[in-house]
Amino acid sequence: MLRGSEIGMARKVYFSFHFQRDYWRVGNVRGSRVISGLEKTPFYDGATWEKLKRKGDRAVQAWIERELKGTSVTVVLVGAQTAGRRWVKYEIRRSLDLGKGLMGIDISKIANQRGVRDRSGPNLGSLQDVPTATAHLASILRAP
Repeated sequence: MLRGSEIGMARKVYFSFHFQRDYWRVGNVRGSRVISGLEKTPFYDGATWEKLKRKGDRAVQAWIERELKGTSVTVVLVGAQTAGRRWVKYEIRRSLDLGKGLMGIDISKIANQRGVRDRSGPNLGSLQDVPTATAHLASILRAP
């Protein structure tokens, strides 16, 4: 629920997704009118992400922490293999720890750059190693 001071203010959103597999689909979601009016965290290309990963886990964690700072919502863009991604799990866990809102969007039926649609991924709320800080996490992150 929005407080009076937040009405009319853009929310800053962090996007969590499987980079290699869903980059194209995510670009379509980020550019859509569905999420207009939100301040989005910067969107990096594959080379930037790979360079960051080569620096090691601490560098990736520090980058995620910087990107989460000042956000109020984490949107998990759910593709066929998102639930199995280590850093997606970490981003969900940290978002819950920081009290951020969570929202899941099934992007599996958005065509990729080759025009191919994917199968739906598993329900992220049922992951055993992601704490369920809210009783409704499973329904919030449910991928149809």
